[in-house]
Amino acid sequence: MFFFQSLVEICVLWANVAGCIVAFYKINKVASYFMIPYLGWLSLATALTYNIYKNNPEISDKVNDQ
Repeated sequence: MFFFQSLVEICVLWANVAGCIVAFYKINKVASYFMIPYLGWLSLATALTYNIYKNNPEISDKVNDQ
């Protein structure tokens, strides 16, 4: 459950950053362009979190038991 919660949290963060990029674009295009590398890094972190979640089911079960 711990890894699933982490995955949900990072997906919500990704959506918020994407929303910020759209909102910033309306105000200042350069500011929105500066957020794109952060979204890329966040995409990599999301993929890694998903990979950990999928490849370690026994660790997720042990965390839930405690």
